[in-house]
Amino acid sequence: MHVEDLAAELKISIDREEFDDVDTIGGYMAEKLGRVPIAGSTIDIDGWSITSERPVGRRRRISSVIIERLESDEEIND
Repeated sequence: MHVEDLAAELKISIDREEFDDVDTIGGYMAEKLGRVPIAGSTIDIDGWSITSERPVGRRRRISSVIIERLESDEEIND
């Protein structure tokens, strides 16, 4: 999935100038982590947690991610 598609779906903003050479979620995760994501690697963006599941193929590309809404402080205190 392209980074722009993810951003639109989750209604978040991603700084394209910071990562102008990145197209996919896996590539975005690699840039944010500073390394190639492995299974279980997680990044947080605008209240969402994105965790890579399993890499596939010789190039070890991320085939799927788990996206979860992070709880806000207000939700925790209620």
